[in-house]
Amino acid sequence: MIVDVDKHGEFRLTEEFLAPYVDRPVRWGFGTLSWVIYKRTYSRNGEEWWQTCRRVIEGMVTVYRVHCLEHHLPWDPDEAGRLAQDAYQRVWEFKWTPPGRGLWIMGTHFMYERGGAALNNCGFISTKNIASDYADPFVWVLHMSMLGVGVGFDTRGKGSVRICPATERLGAPCHHR
Repeated sequence: MIVDVDKHGEFRLTEEFLAPYVDRPVRWGFGTLSWVIYKRTYSRNGEEWWQTCRRVIEGMVTVYRVHCLEHHLPWDPDEAGRLAQDAYQRVWEFKWTPPGRGLWIMGTHFMYERGGAALNNCGFISTKNIASDYADPFVWVLHMSMLGVGVGFDTRGKGSVRICPATERLGAPCHHR
């Protein structure tokens, strides 16, 4: 799903709420090693932990906001603000965290513009209907791979399409079985 932040706007935590976290020391579970892994893998453009927490929580609530508004579901900004503050505090304290890909991509313009596929660690596609669109599984696998998603597929479409060697294509037509 593409998140239309231009139409619906991004959710933002207040500066008053964030202020106490800016200089608060982070309790990294494994000390320096945790910090190095965080900085190498999840920090974007040198952001600090409080900023990563902000990006992730604001991204989550923005996706929720856009979903509610696009589908004409109830949206209460005050309730969303309370939930976002609670979620922020819990992430800050490592009581929960999103998956690594959530720390890496959530709340970025890449995700808003290209959809949430990059949030996924892995994906799967069936080849069952390959005879009706033989390129579709391959296009999907390539697209997901380019977003860093590990991909898998089945072989249910085995035998329903014949791929011709180049030498056959020169002389005789190659058709589906």
